[in-house]
Parts: sequence; structure tokens; C-alpha cells
Amino acid sequence: MKTVNTSRTLQRIVCSLMIILASNYSIAESNTNGIATSPTTQTKVATQAANPQQTMAELLQQIQHGRIHENRLHQKREADFLALKDQQASLLQQAEQQIATATRFSQTLESTFHDNETSLSQQQQRLQQRAGDFGELFGVVRQVAGDTSAQLEQSIISAQLPGRSQLLDSIAKNRDLPTTKEIEKLWFILTQEMHEQGRVTTFSAAALNTQGIAVEVPVTRIGAFVGFNASGKFMRYLPATGQLSELARQPRSTYQHAATRLIHAAPGTVVTAPIDPSSGAILSLLIQRPNLLERIQQGGIVGYIVIFIGITGVLLGLERIASLTLTALRIKKQIKEPSNTSSIGNNALGRIFKAFDGADHSNVDSQSIERLELKLDDLILQETPAIRRSLSTLKVLAGVAPLLGLLGTVTGMVETFDVITLFGSGDVKLMAGGISQALITTALGLTVAIPILLLHSVANTRSRSIVETLEEQTAGLLAQYSQKTSTHA
Repeated sequence: MKTVNTSRTLQRIVCSLMIILASNYSIAESNTNGIATSPTTQTKVATQAANPQQTMAELLQQIQHGRIHENRLHQKREADFLALKDQQASLLQQAEQQIATATRFSQTLESTFHDNETSLSQQQQRLQQRAGDFGELFGVVRQVAGDTSAQLEQSIISAQLPGRSQLLDSIAKNRDLPTTKEIEKLWFILTQEMHEQGRVTTFSAAALNTQGIAVEVPVTRIGAFVGFNASGKFMRYLPATGQLSELARQPRSTYQHAATRLIHAAPGTVVTAPIDPSSGAILSLLIQRPNLLERIQQGGIVGYIVIFIGITGVLLGLERIASLTLTALRIKKQIKEPSNTSSIGNNALGRIFKAFDGADHSNVDSQSIERLELKLDDLILQETPAIRRSLSTLKVLAGVAPLLGLLGTVTGMVETFDVITLFGSGDVKLMAGGISQALITTALGLTVAIPILLLHSVANTRSRSIVETLEEQTAGLLAQYSQKTSTHA
């Protein structure tokens, strides 16, 4: 009896599980097809599954109802699929028609592209045939435009007429044929440049001063060669910025004065003015040329010593020449007035005359003549050192100056060879210091020695002339004194 009940209980559990699975499958199918399951149905199934006392007939009846419901769902799904199949066939037919239309349009475009490409090739051949020599002409136009653009970028005229090179650059870089308007503009720019190169004009432009500040100043331009401001300061054109800049180092004052005269000259007058035919290249080299002070500094310590010797020698030579000239004038005046030994002043001839007047003229004999001669010779010997004073010093200075210059040359060459040993001979600027010292000291030595030698020559000649005058006057006095001896005899 217990076994029968147990088997019935298992059958009921198996049936309940089958109903639950069937119900879940029905719910899933209904959810898939868009049919919502009501809460009542779910509750009923759950209740049936939970109730183990249900009979097999009720379970079979529920299964039968579920199958009927599933059949209805399957039929609806088949109907929906058949309807969608007809719709998809219609869409496929429309898509095939669109593909066919697009294919025909693509073939038409391809045929048109091929025809256009053939026509373009033919037109290009016709253009080349009709252009003929014009191709070479247009090439020359591009070349001239490029060369003129490079010239205008460096020209000072562009500071007054900016923006001309951009048009020429577009003509030079354009691969298409230039238009008539572009060729006319090229011709106009060339004519304008030639006209401006022959003019002297004044215009206002922004220029950088020596502090780097842009200031609006009047600029006088001589063609495309040179430009300067109102004060005669030379200006330089900067192609990178298109501005003018005042040179930090100006050329010699002679050129600046000439520029100032041109600025203030009346229209139509002819004046002398500086012109740089290289459009700034010569001017840039000219301002790099060292002045006198820089030349002296290049000589170094030896150069300063030579200059000191030169100044000393020149001052000493001038002093000796002036002193000897004054002595010679006094002696000439003393010769004209031999008896006036007090008012003329203290001079060598006057002292000789005083010694002669102090001699004993009453008793004149040969011994007195010898004594007087010895006395006068002694006075000449006493006066000679004062007359020839510092002449030997001038001679020594004139000889020492070129020797010091030679010494500076040797030291400069030694420095040059040291630089060559360390850095090689590739960069000449590194050797410029030693070479400058070698050349400058030699030049300074010769420059100093020549005037000192001339001053020594002049001073020596005048001193010799004075001594000869003293000897001549002394001989005359002795002759006069000897005549008294013959008279007494």
C-alpha cells in the first residue's frame, strides 16, 4: 500500500514539473511574439505546481489547452513570416532596380570622364602648339621677376616703396602662364625702379636709432646707393624687417659733412655727395676700418712706448729749434751793434765782446795776442755745450724709435705663430691681432723717427751756424787786436 502511494506521489511530481516546463515555454514564446502573460495565468500555474493533490486528468487538460495555445502562436508566427517574406522580396526588387540605375549612371560618368580626359589632352596639345615661342617668353618673364624680386628686397628704395617684391614672387613661383595684367605690373615695377635709381629724394620712414628704438625721421636717399638722416648720419636698409637703421659706427666726418651739405642744398644745385655704388657693401667695409686711436691700441705696449718717445723727441726738437733761433737773432743783432753789450741781452757773442773789451789794449804784443786767443777760444768752448745741448739726445731718439718698432714687429709675429700653433691657420681673424701689432709698431717707429731726425738735422744745422758765427767773430776780433801790434811796431 505504501509503495502504490509513493509511486502516485512521484507521478504527480513529474507531471507538475512537466506542466511548469510547458508553462515556462509558453510564457517565453508569448514574450518572444509580443504577447504578454497575465499575472492570473502565472499564479494559476504556480498554484497547480504547488498543489500535489491535482489529478492526472486536470494536468492533461491543461497540457491540451497549452498545446492549442502554442499552435495558435505558431500559426500567427507563420502568417507574419509569410507577410514579411513578400515585403522583403519587394524591397529586394527595389534595391536591384536602384543598383541597376546606379550602374548605368556610373557607366555614363566613366564614359564622360574618359571623353573629358581625351578632350583635355587634345586641348593641351593645341595650347602647346599655339603657344610656340611664348613658352620661352614666359620663362624669361618668370626669371626676370625672380631676379628683380631679389634685387628689390636688398634695395633701399623698398623702404620708401614697400610691398613690391610680393607681386614679383607670385609671378616667379606661379607655374601657370602669367596674365597680361601681371606682365604690365612687372613692366611698371621695372620702370619705377629705374626712375627711382636716378633720383635724390627725401621721404619720411621709421628708422631704428642706435638704441634700437623705431623713430619716424626724414631720410634723404641718393638713388639705390646710400641714405642718411637729417643730421648726416648714414642709414642701412634691413631687408628682414623692411626698416632703416642708423649705423652704430659712422664713416669719417668728411663723408658726414658732405651728406649734410646735400641735405641742405637748394633744388637744382650741384653738390659733392658720397655714393656707395655697391649699395652698402663698401660702406660696411669702410666703417670697419679702424680709426687712429684703434690703430694705436693695436700696437700694444711697444706702440705706446714709441709714441712717448716720439712726443718727447718732437717737443725737445721744437724747443731746441726755437731756442737756437732766438740765440741766432740775438747774435745777429749783437753783430750790428757790437758796442751795445748790455741792452741786447745775455748772448754768447755779447759775452765774447765783453771779454775782448776787458783785454789790455795798451801793451799789445805776441804774447798778449796768444793769451787773448786762448781766452776767446775758452769762451767759445764754454758756449758750445749750451748751444749743442740735447742734440745727441734727439739723435738717439731718432735711432731708438725704429728699433722699438722692429721689436714690436718681432713680438707680434711671435704672437701670430703662437695662435697658428694653437688654432691653425684656417681663421685669419685669430691672427689679426699679432699681425696688426707687427705692422703698426713698425709704422709707428718710422713715423716717429722721421720727424725727430728732421728736427735733429735742423737743430744741428742752426747750432753749427751759431758756433761758426762765434768762431768767425772771434777771428775778426783777434785780427783787429793783432793790427794794433803792427801799429805799435
